[in-house]
Amino acid sequence: MKEHPQPFNGMNSLANTIRITLLIALVITPWFFGGVWADVQWLLLLAVAILLGLELVVRFRPSNRPSFMPTAWLPLLLGILLGVLQLIPWTPSLGKWFAGESVEYQREFASTPVGDMQAEESVLPSHISRTLYAAATREQVALLTLGTSVFILASLYFVERRAIFWLCVSTAVGGAGLSFFGVVQRLTWNGKFYWFFEPLYGGVESFGPFVNRNNAGGFLNLCLAAGLGLWIWIHPQSGDLSKRIASLREQVSDYVGSLNAPRLSIIILVISISGGVLCTASRGSILAMFAAFVVTAFALALKSQHRRAAAGMALVLVAGAALMSWAGQTDFVANRFDRLERDA
Repeated sequence: MKEHPQPFNGMNSLANTIRITLLIALVITPWFFGGVWADVQWLLLLAVAILLGLELVVRFRPSNRPSFMPTAWLPLLLGILLGVLQLIPWTPSLGKWFAGESVEYQREFASTPVGDMQAEESVLPSHISRTLYAAATREQVALLTLGTSVFILASLYFVERRAIFWLCVSTAVGGAGLSFFGVVQRLTWNGKFYWFFEPLYGGVESFGPFVNRNNAGGFLNLCLAAGLGLWIWIHPQSGDLSKRIASLREQVSDYVGSLNAPRLSIIILVISISGGVLCTASRGSILAMFAAFVVTAFALALKSQHRRAAAGMALVLVAGAALMSWAGQTDFVANRFDRLERDA
Protein backbone atom coordinates (compact mmCIF):
# COMPACT_ATOMS: atom_id res chain seq x y z
CA MET A 1 0.00 0.00 0.00
CA LYS A 2 1.35 3.41 -0.91
CA GLU A 3 2.35 5.64 1.97
CA HIS A 4 0.84 9.13 1.92
CA PRO A 5 2.41 12.22 3.47
CA GLN A 6 0.90 13.49 6.65
CA PRO A 7 -1.50 16.39 6.08
CA PHE A 8 -0.03 18.84 8.57
CA ASN A 9 3.72 19.04 8.17
CA GLY A 10 5.01 17.33 11.26
CA MET A 11 2.10 18.05 13.62
CA ASN A 12 2.12 14.43 14.76
CA SER A 13 0.65 15.05 18.19
CA LEU A 14 -2.36 16.86 16.73
CA ALA A 15 -2.79 14.15 14.11
CA ASN A 16 -2.72 11.41 16.73
CA THR A 17 -5.19 13.35 18.90
CA ILE A 18 -7.66 13.57 16.02
CA ARG A 19 -7.21 9.89 15.16
CA ILE A 20 -7.66 8.74 18.74
CA THR A 21 -10.74 10.93 19.19
CA LEU A 22 -12.34 9.50 16.05
CA LEU A 23 -11.54 5.93 17.11
CA ILE A 24 -13.01 6.50 20.57
CA ALA A 25 -16.19 7.93 19.02
CA LEU A 26 -16.38 4.96 16.64
CA VAL A 27 -16.15 2.41 19.45
CA ILE A 28 -18.28 4.17 22.09
CA THR A 29 -21.13 5.74 20.09
CA PRO A 30 -23.00 2.50 19.18
CA TRP A 31 -23.36 1.64 22.87
CA PHE A 32 -25.66 4.65 23.35
CA PHE A 33 -28.65 2.90 21.79
CA GLY A 34 -27.00 2.66 18.41
CA GLY A 35 -26.09 6.35 18.39
CA VAL A 36 -29.70 7.57 18.17
CA TRP A 37 -29.57 9.35 21.51
CA ALA A 38 -29.90 13.06 20.65
CA ASP A 39 -27.57 14.23 23.44
CA VAL A 40 -24.83 11.95 22.16
CA GLN A 41 -25.30 13.19 18.59
CA TRP A 42 -24.92 16.81 19.67
CA LEU A 43 -21.80 15.98 21.71
CA LEU A 44 -20.35 14.23 18.68
CA LEU A 45 -21.20 17.19 16.48
CA LEU A 46 -19.47 19.55 18.92
CA ALA A 47 -16.38 17.34 19.15
CA VAL A 48 -16.12 16.95 15.38
CA ALA A 49 -16.57 20.70 14.90
CA ILE A 50 -13.62 21.32 17.23
CA LEU A 51 -11.49 18.78 15.36
CA LEU A 52 -12.40 20.37 12.02
CA GLY A 53 -11.50 23.79 13.43
CA LEU A 54 -8.07 22.54 14.48
CA GLU A 55 -7.53 20.97 11.07
CA LEU A 56 -8.48 24.19 9.26
CA VAL A 57 -6.26 26.34 11.47
CA VAL A 58 -3.25 24.17 10.74
CA ARG A 59 -4.00 23.60 7.06
CA PHE A 60 -4.50 27.25 6.17
CA ARG A 61 -1.80 28.85 8.26
CA PRO A 62 0.64 31.03 6.25
CA SER A 63 3.40 28.41 6.16
CA ASN A 64 1.11 25.84 4.52
CA ARG A 65 -0.47 25.75 1.10
CA PRO A 66 -4.05 24.44 1.12
CA SER A 67 -4.57 21.27 -0.90
CA PHE A 68 -7.30 20.67 -3.42
CA MET A 69 -10.60 19.28 -2.22
CA PRO A 70 -10.93 15.52 -2.92
CA THR A 71 -13.67 14.64 -5.37
CA ALA A 72 -15.19 12.15 -2.91
CA TRP A 73 -16.24 15.05 -0.68
CA LEU A 74 -18.39 16.72 -3.34
CA PRO A 75 -21.55 14.51 -3.22
CA LEU A 76 -21.77 14.84 0.56
CA LEU A 77 -21.20 18.58 0.52
CA LEU A 78 -23.78 19.01 -2.22
CA GLY A 79 -26.22 16.94 -0.16
CA ILE A 80 -25.76 19.31 2.78
CA LEU A 81 -26.27 22.27 0.44
CA LEU A 82 -29.48 20.70 -0.87
CA GLY A 83 -30.78 20.34 2.68
CA VAL A 84 -29.93 23.94 3.49
CA LEU A 85 -31.75 25.14 0.36
CA GLN A 86 -34.87 23.33 1.59
CA LEU A 87 -34.84 25.53 4.69
CA ILE A 88 -34.55 28.93 2.99
CA PRO A 89 -37.71 30.98 3.79
CA TRP A 90 -39.34 32.60 0.77
CA THR A 91 -42.06 35.19 0.62
CA PRO A 92 -45.33 33.89 -0.91
CA SER A 93 -44.60 35.71 -4.19
CA LEU A 94 -41.10 34.21 -4.54
CA GLY A 95 -42.30 30.91 -3.11
CA LYS A 96 -44.46 30.38 -6.21
CA TRP A 97 -41.23 30.18 -8.19
CA PHE A 98 -38.85 28.45 -5.78
CA ALA A 99 -41.28 26.44 -3.62
CA GLY A 100 -44.38 26.07 -5.75
CA GLU A 101 -45.50 22.70 -4.42
CA SER A 102 -44.94 23.81 -0.84
CA VAL A 103 -47.15 26.86 -1.44
CA GLU A 104 -49.91 24.61 -2.76
CA TYR A 105 -49.63 22.28 0.22
CA GLN A 106 -49.64 25.22 2.63
CA ARG A 107 -52.75 26.63 0.95
CA GLU A 108 -54.40 23.19 1.13
CA PHE A 109 -53.60 22.88 4.82
CA ALA A 110 -54.83 26.41 5.50
CA SER A 111 -58.15 25.72 3.80
CA THR A 112 -58.75 22.37 5.52
CA PRO A 113 -61.70 22.57 7.94
CA VAL A 114 -60.96 21.87 11.58
CA GLY A 115 -64.08 20.82 13.48
CA ASP A 116 -66.87 23.27 12.71
CA MET A 117 -64.48 26.02 11.63
CA GLN A 118 -63.36 26.66 8.08
CA ALA A 119 -60.04 28.46 7.73
CA GLU A 120 -59.70 31.15 5.13
CA GLU A 121 -58.06 29.83 2.00
CA SER A 122 -55.93 32.93 1.66
CA VAL A 123 -54.33 32.50 5.08
CA LEU A 124 -50.68 31.56 4.42
CA PRO A 125 -47.48 31.93 6.45
CA SER A 126 -45.52 35.09 5.80
CA HIS A 127 -42.55 33.00 4.67
CA ILE A 128 -42.60 29.59 3.02
CA SER A 129 -39.73 27.12 2.65
CA ARG A 130 -39.55 24.10 0.37
CA THR A 131 -39.65 21.69 3.30
CA LEU A 132 -42.96 21.10 5.02
CA TYR A 133 -41.34 19.80 8.20
CA ALA A 134 -38.48 22.15 8.97
CA ALA A 135 -37.57 20.53 12.31
CA ALA A 136 -37.02 17.11 10.72
CA THR A 137 -35.07 18.66 7.85
CA ARG A 138 -32.78 20.52 10.25
CA GLU A 139 -32.18 17.31 12.19
CA GLN A 140 -31.30 15.33 9.08
CA VAL A 141 -29.03 18.09 7.77
CA ALA A 142 -27.23 18.13 11.12
CA LEU A 143 -26.75 14.34 11.00
CA LEU A 144 -25.54 14.51 7.40
CA THR A 145 -23.14 17.28 8.40
CA LEU A 146 -21.85 15.12 11.24
CA GLY A 147 -21.32 12.12 8.99
CA THR A 148 -19.67 14.24 6.29
CA SER A 149 -17.34 15.86 8.81
CA VAL A 150 -16.25 12.46 10.14
CA PHE A 151 -15.70 11.24 6.58
CA ILE A 152 -13.58 14.29 5.76
CA LEU A 153 -11.43 13.87 8.86
CA ALA A 154 -11.06 10.13 8.27
CA SER A 155 -10.04 10.68 4.64
CA LEU A 156 -7.30 13.04 5.86
CA TYR A 157 -6.00 11.17 8.88
CA PHE A 158 -6.50 7.49 8.06
CA VAL A 159 -4.43 7.21 4.91
CA GLU A 160 -1.27 5.51 6.23
CA ARG A 161 -0.89 1.77 6.76
CA ARG A 162 -0.50 2.07 10.52
CA ALA A 163 -3.54 4.34 10.88
CA ILE A 164 -5.69 2.07 8.69
CA PHE A 165 -4.55 -0.95 10.68
CA TRP A 166 -5.66 0.56 13.98
CA LEU A 167 -8.92 1.71 12.40
CA CYS A 168 -9.66 -1.88 11.39
CA VAL A 169 -8.61 -3.21 14.79
CA SER A 170 -10.85 -0.75 16.66
CA THR A 171 -13.81 -1.46 14.37
CA ALA A 172 -13.44 -5.24 14.61
CA VAL A 173 -13.00 -5.26 18.39
CA GLY A 174 -15.99 -2.95 18.81
CA GLY A 175 -18.11 -5.15 16.55
CA ALA A 176 -17.15 -8.32 18.43
CA GLY A 177 -18.03 -6.65 21.74
CA LEU A 178 -21.42 -5.55 20.42
CA SER A 179 -22.10 -9.06 19.08
CA PHE A 180 -21.24 -10.68 22.41
CA PHE A 181 -23.37 -8.22 24.36
CA GLY A 182 -26.26 -8.57 21.91
CA VAL A 183 -26.32 -12.36 22.29
CA VAL A 184 -26.09 -12.13 26.09
CA GLN A 185 -28.89 -9.57 26.25
CA ARG A 186 -31.04 -11.67 23.90
CA LEU A 187 -30.60 -14.74 26.12
CA THR A 188 -31.38 -12.79 29.31
CA TRP A 189 -33.92 -10.34 27.86
CA ASN A 190 -36.20 -8.89 30.53
CA GLY A 191 -37.87 -6.34 28.29
CA LYS A 192 -35.33 -3.57 29.00
CA PHE A 193 -32.14 -2.30 27.38
CA TYR A 194 -29.12 -2.97 29.58
CA TRP A 195 -31.68 -4.64 31.87
CA PHE A 196 -32.66 -1.18 33.22
CA PHE A 197 -33.93 1.11 30.42
CA GLU A 198 -37.53 0.65 29.32
CA PRO A 199 -37.90 0.70 25.49
CA LEU A 200 -40.53 2.94 23.97
CA TYR A 201 -41.87 0.33 21.56
CA GLY A 202 -41.38 -2.96 23.37
CA GLY A 203 -37.87 -3.66 22.13
CA VAL A 204 -38.94 -6.65 20.02
CA GLU A 205 -36.97 -5.34 17.03
CA SER A 206 -33.78 -4.64 19.02
CA PHE A 207 -30.39 -6.29 19.23
CA GLY A 208 -27.88 -5.31 21.87
CA PRO A 209 -27.90 -1.55 22.39
CA PHE A 210 -29.47 -0.99 18.94
CA VAL A 211 -33.16 -0.14 18.94
CA ASN A 212 -33.52 -1.56 15.42
CA ARG A 213 -31.95 -4.93 14.63
CA ASN A 214 -31.53 -3.92 10.98
CA ASN A 215 -29.29 -1.06 12.05
CA ALA A 216 -27.38 -3.49 14.27
CA GLY A 217 -26.89 -5.93 11.41
CA GLY A 218 -25.76 -3.19 9.04
CA PHE A 219 -23.22 -1.82 11.51
CA LEU A 220 -21.92 -5.30 12.33
CA ASN A 221 -21.43 -5.97 8.61
CA LEU A 222 -19.15 -2.93 8.49
CA CYS A 223 -17.27 -4.29 11.49
CA LEU A 224 -17.05 -7.67 9.75
CA ALA A 225 -15.51 -6.02 6.69
CA ALA A 226 -12.84 -4.48 8.92
CA GLY A 227 -12.20 -7.85 10.57
CA LEU A 228 -11.87 -9.64 7.24
CA GLY A 229 -9.54 -6.92 6.03
CA LEU A 230 -7.32 -7.53 9.06
CA TRP A 231 -7.47 -11.28 8.51
CA ILE A 232 -6.37 -11.01 4.89
CA TRP A 233 -3.79 -8.37 5.80
CA ILE A 234 -1.86 -10.66 8.16
CA HIS A 235 -2.96 -13.96 6.62
CA PRO A 236 -0.02 -16.23 5.72
CA GLN A 237 0.20 -16.39 1.95
CA SER A 238 0.69 -19.65 0.09
CA GLY A 239 4.32 -20.57 -0.31
CA ASP A 240 6.11 -22.02 -3.28
CA LEU A 241 4.60 -24.40 -5.83
CA SER A 242 5.49 -27.53 -3.86
CA LYS A 243 3.42 -26.29 -0.91
CA ARG A 244 0.52 -25.27 -3.12
CA ILE A 245 0.23 -28.76 -4.61
CA ALA A 246 0.70 -30.55 -1.30
CA SER A 247 -2.08 -32.73 0.07
CA LEU A 248 -5.03 -31.16 1.82
CA ARG A 249 -3.91 -32.63 5.13
CA GLU A 250 -0.46 -31.09 4.76
CA GLN A 251 -1.92 -27.71 3.80
CA VAL A 252 -4.25 -27.73 6.82
CA SER A 253 -1.38 -28.76 9.08
CA ASP A 254 0.83 -26.03 7.63
CA TYR A 255 -1.90 -23.43 8.08
CA VAL A 256 -2.63 -24.42 11.69
CA GLY A 257 1.07 -24.35 12.43
CA SER A 258 1.31 -20.79 11.08
CA LEU A 259 -1.34 -19.48 13.47
CA ASN A 260 -0.02 -17.18 16.15
CA ALA A 261 -1.78 -15.08 18.79
CA PRO A 262 -2.63 -12.09 16.52
CA ARG A 263 -3.95 -14.29 13.72
CA LEU A 264 -5.95 -16.45 16.08
CA SER A 265 -7.39 -13.36 17.78
CA ILE A 266 -8.54 -11.93 14.46
CA ILE A 267 -10.18 -15.24 13.49
CA ILE A 268 -12.07 -15.22 16.80
CA LEU A 269 -13.17 -11.61 16.18
CA VAL A 270 -14.42 -12.42 12.67
CA ILE A 271 -16.32 -15.51 13.86
CA SER A 272 -17.89 -13.52 16.71
CA ILE A 273 -19.04 -10.74 14.41
CA SER A 274 -20.44 -13.11 11.77
CA GLY A 275 -22.32 -14.98 14.49
CA GLY A 276 -23.62 -11.64 15.77
CA VAL A 277 -24.94 -10.70 12.32
CA LEU A 278 -26.81 -14.01 12.18
CA CYS A 279 -28.20 -13.53 15.70
CA THR A 280 -29.62 -10.12 14.82
CA ALA A 281 -32.19 -11.98 12.68
CA SER A 282 -32.03 -9.06 10.26
CA ARG A 283 -32.82 -10.75 6.96
CA GLY A 284 -31.31 -8.04 4.80
CA SER A 285 -28.10 -7.95 6.86
CA ILE A 286 -27.74 -11.74 6.79
CA LEU A 287 -28.23 -11.90 3.01
CA ALA A 288 -25.81 -9.00 2.54
CA MET A 289 -23.22 -10.81 4.67
CA PHE A 290 -23.50 -14.02 2.63
CA ALA A 291 -23.30 -12.09 -0.64
CA ALA A 292 -20.24 -10.17 0.57
CA PHE A 293 -18.58 -13.42 1.67
CA VAL A 294 -19.16 -14.99 -1.74
CA VAL A 295 -17.85 -11.98 -3.69
CA THR A 296 -14.82 -11.55 -1.42
CA ALA A 297 -13.95 -15.25 -1.46
CA PHE A 298 -14.24 -15.32 -5.26
CA ALA A 299 -11.95 -12.30 -5.59
CA LEU A 300 -9.38 -13.89 -3.27
CA ALA A 301 -9.58 -17.23 -5.06
CA LEU A 302 -8.41 -15.54 -8.27
CA LYS A 303 -5.01 -15.03 -6.64
CA SER A 304 -3.17 -18.20 -5.76
CA GLN A 305 -1.45 -16.67 -2.73
CA HIS A 306 -4.84 -15.88 -1.15
CA ARG A 307 -6.74 -19.09 -1.92
CA ARG A 308 -6.28 -20.44 1.59
CA ALA A 309 -7.88 -17.27 2.94
CA ALA A 310 -10.80 -17.74 0.54
CA ALA A 311 -11.30 -21.30 1.75
CA GLY A 312 -11.03 -20.14 5.35
CA MET A 313 -13.90 -17.72 4.84
CA ALA A 314 -16.24 -20.65 4.30
CA LEU A 315 -15.13 -22.06 7.63
CA VAL A 316 -15.82 -18.66 9.24
CA LEU A 317 -19.42 -18.81 8.05
CA VAL A 318 -19.79 -22.32 9.41
CA ALA A 319 -18.29 -21.24 12.73
CA GLY A 320 -20.60 -18.21 12.86
CA ALA A 321 -23.61 -20.44 12.25
CA ALA A 322 -22.37 -22.77 14.99
CA LEU A 323 -22.16 -19.78 17.35
CA MET A 324 -25.73 -18.85 16.46
CA SER A 325 -26.86 -22.42 17.15
CA TRP A 326 -24.97 -22.53 20.45
CA ALA A 327 -26.74 -19.32 21.50
CA GLY A 328 -30.08 -20.97 20.75
CA GLN A 329 -31.04 -18.46 18.04
CA THR A 330 -31.41 -20.86 15.11
CA ASP A 331 -35.19 -21.26 15.40
CA PHE A 332 -35.67 -17.53 15.88
CA VAL A 333 -33.68 -16.70 12.73
CA ALA A 334 -35.35 -19.49 10.75
CA ASN A 335 -38.79 -18.21 11.73
CA ARG A 336 -37.85 -14.76 10.46
CA PHE A 337 -37.08 -16.16 7.02
CA ASP A 338 -40.19 -18.35 7.10
CA ARG A 339 -42.19 -15.21 7.73
CA LEU A 340 -40.68 -13.65 4.64
CA GLU A 341 -41.85 -16.61 2.57
CA ARG A 342 -45.34 -16.49 4.09
CA ASP A 343 -45.65 -12.75 3.49
CA ALA A 344 -44.66 -13.23 -0.12
